[in-house]
Amino acid sequence: MSQNVKNVENELYKAEEFDEFLRLLNEGQLDTWELVADTLGVHSNTIQKWKKHPKAQKALAQGLQDAVKKMENTGRKDWRMWREKAAMLRREVEKNKQIEPN
Repeated sequence: MSQNVKNVENELYKAEEFDEFLRLLNEGQLDTWELVADTLGVHSNTIQKWKKHPKAQKALAQGLQDAVKKMENTGRKDWRMWREKAAMLRREVEKNKQIEPN
């Protein structure tokens, strides 16, 4: 585990708000990070720190997976949904290519 992640785990405070943050991530109920910060009564810098926490990373990934599944179920017969999903996947592939070392 990197030193940065250890620091994030050690510096975690406002545990009740963090638990609510994780719930929102898991349920995919996020509009903007600023709105989440206002809703939880924390500074936006706190949200930025929390996003680095391993539990938040896991919850965010789960929330995204659930959102994609809901999108597929809702728009199963809608060609526009499949177009948007393909575009989203292309963006993810391009983002991963930029991260990979040469």
